[in-house]
Amino acid sequence: MKKINIVTFLLLTYSIAFAQNPTSGIVIGTKVGASKMITEITPDFKEHLTEFDHKPGLAIDLEISKLLLNHWEIGTNIFLTNLRGENDNPDFTAEGFHYKMKDPIDDPVEYTNRLMGQKFFVGYYFRSFENINALFTPEPFLRAGIGYLQYGVELKYQDPELGSIFGKGTGDFTNFSTSSMLFFLSAGVKSYLSPNFFINTTLSCNYTNYDFLDGVYNYYNDGTRADLRGIYTEFKLGFYFQTNGSGKSRRHGKGSSADPLPFSR
Repeated sequence: MKKINIVTFLLLTYSIAFAQNPTSGIVIGTKVGASKMITEITPDFKEHLTEFDHKPGLAIDLEISKLLLNHWEIGTNIFLTNLRGENDNPDFTAEGFHYKMKDPIDDPVEYTNRLMGQKFFVGYYFRSFENINALFTPEPFLRAGIGYLQYGVELKYQDPELGSIFGKGTGDFTNFSTSSMLFFLSAGVKSYLSPNFFINTTLSCNYTNYDFLDGVYNYYNDGTRADLRGIYTEFKLGFYFQTNGSGKSRRHGKGSSADPLPFSR
């Protein structure tokens, strides 16, 4: 964790010193929205399995980034994402194989998963930063990156009196924890409210290399573990502050000498 944060600091420091777009400064902000698990899928994307009726949960993150080279952005964030779902008629592939599911589960169940971790990303803006002058103008961008997440997941009966079945990192299972790699792709739109404040809206698809987002392992009919991967999405609205960098400052509004000609937009 410390090594990752050190690398992040060095990357941001390097970009501040050598970026070709020094007027952008540092961007700091937070996003909040909803997350939802989609499915679990094989590595070759040929088969998928969904054993729950997945519900939306709260997702939030804190972010710091740097704009550079007129179109690009690098940054990192720390996040908290909640996933949850229900199954009123359980019929899990793990029943009869996993040690916690030797007997069939007949009562309605649910899972909750608190994901915590850190992401590192590279973004690309379709319009050059030199031509982003107008306020409230939507500016589309793409992001891609990697990260890691830690699970706080629990599978339990919907009836509180029946208690928990299995979990890791939460409830009765705090001594058991797990983490996995995370890969993601995001599409978003950014709009300036003032020269230093803006909002953005993003939709992200997240891919993990572990089959435990829903708190249930998966098995084939012969009892071998299915090597599935988890996919969940996030939709977030963000509020950001952008500091002034060195050199001449960003200009907005009519009459600015930095306003581009109409045909240059």
